Amino acid sequence: MTQRSKLGADWRFAVAAVLQGLGWTAFMTFKITSVAFRQQLCPEPLLGRMTATFRFVVWGSMPLGALIGGILGQCFGARTALWAGALGELLAVLPLLLPLLLPPLRTARELPG
Repeated sequence: MTQRSKLGADWRFAVAAVLQGLGWTAFMTFKITSVAFRQQLCPEPLLGRMTATFRFVVWGSMPLGALIGGILGQCFGARTALWAGALGELLAVLPLLLPLLLPPLRTARELPG
């Protein structure tokens, strides 16, 4: 490996590490905020059911994603599967950003009654 290609790989790794850190920071901020929002909106007797439902959907979809990733990796190669996963992560943010851009949520200062 030449010195130039080694520097290129180091630079890409640094950028990936910074983006990963920013992504996790944004994810944790969203997760904490969304849980607090749901807990304030949900009646107290239903909090356990609501939390269990959200956990079932989120954690239950992880094995499906792993299965799809494994099938993509086997059929098209690991590089293609990783690029598909990266694209999927980027596209997953869109539904979260759209409500923020719409006036009702963007201008809300209090929870609905």
